[in-house]
Amino acid sequence: MKKAKLIKLISLAAIFLGIGSIGLAAGARDVNASNEDETVLTPPEVAVETGNEYGVLKKEVFPKSWKGYWGGKSDYRYIIREGFGDVYGNCTIVEYGYVKGTHNYPWQMPEEWKKKCVANRLYLHATRRTWVSNAGITWAILGYPLSEPIQKDDIAITCRTETIKGKKYRVMFEANPKNFKVTSQYFRTKKLTKKYAHHQFKDMEYSAKF
Repeated sequence: MKKAKLIKLISLAAIFLGIGSIGLAAGARDVNASNEDETVLTPPEVAVETGNEYGVLKKEVFPKSWKGYWGGKSDYRYIIREGFGDVYGNCTIVEYGYVKGTHNYPWQMPEEWKKKCVANRLYLHATRRTWVSNAGITWAILGYPLSEPIQKDDIAITCRTETIKGKKYRVMFEANPKNFKVTSQYFRTKKLTKKYAHHQFKDMEYSAKF
């Protein structure tokens, strides 16, 4: 019994700590339904890890249930793979730890160090992912690695199971990272995204621009 429980805990931990391979898993299932793996996210309260010389950690950055196309394959807004997401135009999404040899995240490094990184275009196509919990909902904050998390230009996203007319769907919400009010929402298909683009769920708070 203890062994089975341990295996289960290790499997759950792998969502955050696993080293992912690039690519989408193919499966014969209804991508609109809510039978995907439901992962209850809690920002991990663990000691900060040290990355490479640029702070990069070789970690899977999103749970399995977040991966795939959002908004439809033909006209998607997001496509999340293992360690990769099309958010700002094919930008690699990364979890960052301390820069090797320091106790600083990339955005906490001296300005001279940052200028060298910019000059060498090291973070040009990179996006940081940090977890933030607000009102019981865990959000992924996406932004430029050399700026402190939760800037006005950052994007907050979360993925949840919602119900419409008795049917459950997986929905990805995009929100303002300053107040977590939803600005857009996406379903697994283009048809559903268009149909329910302005549907407001009672458990989410919406921006006036929604």
